[in-house]
Amino acid sequence: MKKYIVLTFALLGSVISNVSAQIIDVVDDFSDGDFVSSPSWKGDTADFMVYDLQLRLNGSKADTSYLSSTLRLMPTDTLKYGFWLKHNSLTSNNSYFRFYFYADNVNPEYSTEALFLEIKPRTIAQVAVCKQYADGEIVTLIEQPYKLSPTNAGQMRFKALRYPDGRWQLDVDTSGGVAFRTMLSFVDLTNDVLVSECYISLWCKYTSADKNKFFIDDIEATAFARSQDGNEDSIMRSAIMPNDLLINEVLFNPYLGGDDFVEIYNNTDSIVVLNKLCLATWDEVGDHVKTLIPLPGNAVIHPRDYVVISSNIDFLRTNYDVKFPDKMYAISKMPSYPNTSGSVMLVLSDSTIIDRFDYNEDMHYRWLNDVEGVSLERRSLQHPTDMEDNWHSAAKSVGWATPTCRNSQAADILVPNDTFIVDPDVFSPDNDGYNDLLNISYATRQGNLLANVYIFDQRGRLVKTLHQNALLGTNGMMIWDGSADDGNRCRMGNYVVKIEVFDTSGSVQTIKKVVAIMMK
Repeated sequence: MKKYIVLTFALLGSVISNVSAQIIDVVDDFSDGDFVSSPSWKGDTADFMVYDLQLRLNGSKADTSYLSSTLRLMPTDTLKYGFWLKHNSLTSNNSYFRFYFYADNVNPEYSTEALFLEIKPRTIAQVAVCKQYADGEIVTLIEQPYKLSPTNAGQMRFKALRYPDGRWQLDVDTSGGVAFRTMLSFVDLTNDVLVSECYISLWCKYTSADKNKFFIDDIEATAFARSQDGNEDSIMRSAIMPNDLLINEVLFNPYLGGDDFVEIYNNTDSIVVLNKLCLATWDEVGDHVKTLIPLPGNAVIHPRDYVVISSNIDFLRTNYDVKFPDKMYAISKMPSYPNTSGSVMLVLSDSTIIDRFDYNEDMHYRWLNDVEGVSLERRSLQHPTDMEDNWHSAAKSVGWATPTCRNSQAADILVPNDTFIVDPDVFSPDNDGYNDLLNISYATRQGNLLANVYIFDQRGRLVKTLHQNALLGTNGMMIWDGSADDGNRCRMGNYVVKIEVFDTSGSVQTIKKVVAIMMK
């Protein structure tokens, strides 16, 4: 499981206000056949060429090469970055690519203030967000491995959004298309570099065998939502559809003196005003929505962001580590969410269901002795809300809940079609928020597939039947929490995960993966 890290950097200089400098954004798809104008790229121009309307590395020997274009944006805007990258059959792990979101030197290697995305394409690709300081010091903020599709010829498309409060979100499509999935999030509050004249940069390190194997296209660094007179002029979503907003975290058994809370995630690229939405419950007898509680009229949720609804937000601030208090909204009372089981409904005022989460206390981490004050967190935004394996107890290390920010148990694993990914190789089922669970994620283009999933110890003994004849969707996730069929926790050591996938015709595919349980 990847670890979510928030790093905050001090503002450089005073708060930026009343800046009259001209905005310079960068958009280039190289359809004009060159990179010398509109926009103009500077640097190692002899090491690049435009080939088939794409920018291509064209080095002569093992080296590093870069191109930079002038950039000036307002950090009070929501900023959008994007690019497409292709790498053809790289021969060395020493060949990799950096996309500089900003750099204060035309040659990014000499920058004293820079933020970049580093992509190391291997069988398991590695993506890292890094901060660069004076004297070449580089600090990795957050990194994420993912598996490339064997059929996409190394194509990837990235999209990043930077919000005015310094939050960044990176989305990726590993097939090179536009079916983006959120890969990682982080915080960087650097502002002065953006508003001064800085650079967006493309940087390649390569061996002699890989001197012409990087292709880059569709570069973008623009203001996605421009602020005017303090008011954000952005795309407002008027019609809210199912799954536009997702239930992301729920506390239904609060500490004494507190109240429940519901965290909502905006799954769109638009701002959503919540004044037409309600929290509700489900009437099992009458089979209909009941107890509609309107959300506050001033509640607004930004693209790919979170808000928390509760009747006692002061209690949440006091008892949990609330990263963004301004994203909490109070209502007079919460719907009734029993401690044992219930339904959390997010609906329009006409009872149209936007999202629904049916919970029970058995969904908590099985070895927790007391679940009072412990929230249930959604693990993947890509997988359905009603998938029980998509929920887990918040980690002890974060204080048992994560209101207003990314979940401690988040596991957004990018899975190419017709693939099973078992991750991580080593996990420790102790609920500390790091590699607590074994994730078995899959994506398939074929319907009506069934699966058996078994766990064997290193002596070949069956210790856990995780699933038998499970009907697979087009994508999904199963988890193993380290328990055996007898309910006890498995010992430290190596285990074999055996996955049998079969269709109605009897065709069977078997996948095996060795994993390890480690305990502190």
